[in-house]
Amino acid sequence: RPDSDWTKISTIRSCNREIQGLRSIAGRFQGKEFSTQMLQALQTNCDSWLGTEKELGYNNGFRLSLTYTNSERALGQLKAKLKLVPPFAIEVIDFEVSLSEDETSI
Repeated sequence: RPDSDWTKISTIRSCNREIQGLRSIAGRFQGKEFSTQMLQALQTNCDSWLGTEKELGYNNGFRLSLTYTNSERALGQLKAKLKLVPPFAIEVIDFEVSLSEDETSI
């Protein structure tokens, strides 16, 4: 869709940056125990990092939720769902030009 945010390069770059950062944080938790305390620590680390990214202008808001079913927990699988408000950037600049006969009419 031509009106989709996914066609905007700023949105793509921002989402890729946020996902790479979250993967880096999540990687530090892989192999750790699957406990409430560990999930809270992961959530806190991710929220803190995304908050800093917001202050830096890489997002305008976010919600990250960690979910799993009992069978996923038994397999050590965790889902991270990120809802992100992308930064709003200058994407197009239109110039309007008019001509004049001489400098006196400028």
